[in-house]
Amino acid sequence: AVITAVKQAKEVGLTSITIATDSKFAQHCATEWGPVWEKNGWKLYDGKPVKLREPVKRLLRVIRESGVNVSWRHVPGHSGVEGNEAADRLANMATNMSHTQQYEIITKHTTPFTDQKPGTSGLRKPTKTFQQQYYTENFIQATLNAALKNSILGTAPVRLVVGGDGRYFLRDCLQRIILPMCAANGVSEVLVGQGGILSTPAASCIIRTYKLHGGILLTASHNPGGPEADFGIKYNCENGGPSPEKVTNAIYEESKSLSEFRTLAHPLDFDLDKIGASEFMLSNKKSFRVNVISSVSDYASYISSLFDFGAIRGLLSGSSGHAPFKLKISGLSGVTGPYIKELLCKKLGMPEESALKAVPLEDFGGGHPDPNLTYAADLVQAVVDDPSVSLAAAFDGDGDRNMIIGRNGFFVSPCDSLAVIADNVDAIKYFRESGISGCARSMPTSRALDRVCEARKIPCFEVPTGWKFFGNLMDANMCSLCGEESFGTGSNHIREKDGMWALFAWLSILASRQQAGKPADVEAILREHWVKYGRYFFTRYDYENCESAQGDAIISKLKELLKQGVKDRVFNTSTGRQFTGDFIDDFSYIDPVDHSETKNQGIRIMFTDGTRFVYRLSGTGSSGATLRMYIDTFEPDPSKHAIPSQVYLKSHIELALQLCGVKEITGRAAPTVIT
Repeated sequence: AVITAVKQAKEVGLTSITIATDSKFAQHCATEWGPVWEKNGWKLYDGKPVKLREPVKRLLRVIRESGVNVSWRHVPGHSGVEGNEAADRLANMATNMSHTQQYEIITKHTTPFTDQKPGTSGLRKPTKTFQQQYYTENFIQATLNAALKNSILGTAPVRLVVGGDGRYFLRDCLQRIILPMCAANGVSEVLVGQGGILSTPAASCIIRTYKLHGGILLTASHNPGGPEADFGIKYNCENGGPSPEKVTNAIYEESKSLSEFRTLAHPLDFDLDKIGASEFMLSNKKSFRVNVISSVSDYASYISSLFDFGAIRGLLSGSSGHAPFKLKISGLSGVTGPYIKELLCKKLGMPEESALKAVPLEDFGGGHPDPNLTYAADLVQAVVDDPSVSLAAAFDGDGDRNMIIGRNGFFVSPCDSLAVIADNVDAIKYFRESGISGCARSMPTSRALDRVCEARKIPCFEVPTGWKFFGNLMDANMCSLCGEESFGTGSNHIREKDGMWALFAWLSILASRQQAGKPADVEAILREHWVKYGRYFFTRYDYENCESAQGDAIISKLKELLKQGVKDRVFNTSTGRQFTGDFIDDFSYIDPVDHSETKNQGIRIMFTDGTRFVYRLSGTGSSGATLRMYIDTFEPDPSKHAIPSQVYLKSHIELALQLCGVKEITGRAAPTVIT
């Protein structure tokens, strides 16, 4: 049939055609296997003769002599039509056979790039930067050298997982660069999320479940995606968590002196969208295995075991005379869509229409996949407009961040969310069964968690920004629950923050309250918590994409204040409110597990009334500088707890802006994002 089609195309003067066929066998004979068999004297890799030599020779000859450019498209056979099912079975058998082609390992010469220092969570740059010749190849080679060299030289097979958030350039990067380089560098097997899709929490789960050496995650998290936006790559270690600084520093050192990288002469031939394993023979006589796995099933199975889904299902559906608990859950067109549908819709019965923006898109639908009041404003407004919605949640591009919204658009600060979960661990099946050894928060996160831990006599740790700093504590069984003000919440069930986990923690708390005869209401939980512990008013101002020189100027101004000191200095504001300085420092952290020290993690200014200002340049941007300014202060009086944060903190914000000079230095009248 292919020969006939090519001949007819030539007869009518066509120079280019696409052949759609249900026979992958015919396609591979014409494109991959035939030329290799021909080169090898019509023998298979094991020396046996090719039995279909004559038909394949004729096929190749007709295509070559026709001058017609042939491209291919595989279509499944029509069900019920005699012969097509058998053809599909044969095609599947053929494509899953050990490939007769030997993939040649080659070495390419390169020159170092000077800007490949991983940030808070991997290397993030504009997509076009990663698309520069050999830029991505250099970083992958540096990563493999730094993170896996000793393992590859050992006797045990080295196994990794690879996947990402679905953003633009992911598929090309995965198939053309990462997998060939893994094969050429001695990795034995790579598990790949179907379609390249894999949330960051799911990747951490898979590394731990299958005891892999690590994983390469293609994500820039909450940064926008597309050819004019951002891309990112990070390496997770064997514990499932982000690389610690000793590994990221080693990657950077490798990148500065790299002169060559190893890859394959041709990309591997497999179907990224089809679950199944493919084995490839390499020119060094070793094999390399690509195993395309479900992006969702392992994570969904694990997360289902951590929570009482029966109780949550009862909450959502309405039980014991209660009205159904209505949700609106947005994936922000990021990676979490398939997980939302599997866990919430399929397992818990949430209506499909409650899953919003639940299809992963390369550019996140033109949006910014960052779950906050600015970039998820449409979700908040939808809740305000629909009083029947009991809870809404949004997740970021790679699924590790979360935002919780209560009825009528009530916003739950991530700082308060962490504190509430810590105070309600008995409502969560996972903590009831495993206990809680300690809690931790990032330094800029408000101190609401500290008050809960003090009351419950739970150890509490303060670490620099970056989930990697929680890893040592969790591995040493010193921390079970942790979180960041940047919408990251999680536990020691994996070694990444986990947006879906946070949602199920909240649903567990709400279900437990309903069973106890209390209102299953997000706002009621917060107001009761504030009465019990007092409220930490908190806000964060983000000035995104400033010029690097402007960011440096702001930090220089603050460091001048650091030299001068603030002890007993009185600072006035236009409202008449005065603040008396207590101390100022540049936060440093000594890890209680390995005693490593991390310096310069943010300028802190403390005042005698307990008010705290924090300033730091973000490590998750892809270009320029992003200033983050944090303010928190404690209020014990319940009569003041309902005051909006921006109103309560008006004088605090004025002074914080004045001390860092951001308006004068950048010329900006307002921040990009207010949390």
